Amino acid sequence: MAGVVIVAHAPLASSLLSCATHVFGTVSDVVAYDVGADDDPGKTLDAVRNRIAAVDRGEGVLVLTDVVGATPSNQADKAAHLANDAGIPTSVVAGTNLPMLLRALTNRHLPLDETVQRVLDGGAHAILEMEAPPTRFARPLGGDARGPEGKPTPARPAAAPPQGGGSSGPAKPDPRRPE
Repeated sequence: MAGVVIVAHAPLASSLLSCATHVFGTVSDVVAYDVGADDDPGKTLDAVRNRIAAVDRGEGVLVLTDVVGATPSNQADKAAHLANDAGIPTSVVAGTNLPMLLRALTNRHLPLDETVQRVLDGGAHAILEMEAPPTRFARPLGGDARGPEGKPTPARPAAAPPQGGGSSGPAKPDPRRPE
């Protein structure tokens, strides 16, 4: 079973682990490292390397991190390269959300590359816009309202201004309104 290390901006890593234990109870070989705003990158690298070694049981380690290009992901990536060089198969996945972590925990019995793919699939499938049910008080606001199938509804045309400026004679038809 692959070990899992969560590396993220403080307090996200610990919070994700807390959520996972809320769902599954105690989880083995899963650790978190919160990177503080003023943490030294070298200290972070050492901490992540130590956590990778601590959870390795010979099946590899999955490192989950938050933002690509930020200190947590940069140091996690360096630590993973060092772990791979030391013979510990290690993969890093960035953009972590809770569904990704839950997928990691339920699929880590698989080979590491398959676990990574399921984590990526789980994260992608969990990102969607949820439509709120309509209420009897809801009114469309311009073109931003959504219809029953979640598609934007067209904006209602504004009321036509009076035609002819008060002079006698028939009003001109408003081209914006169908007759």
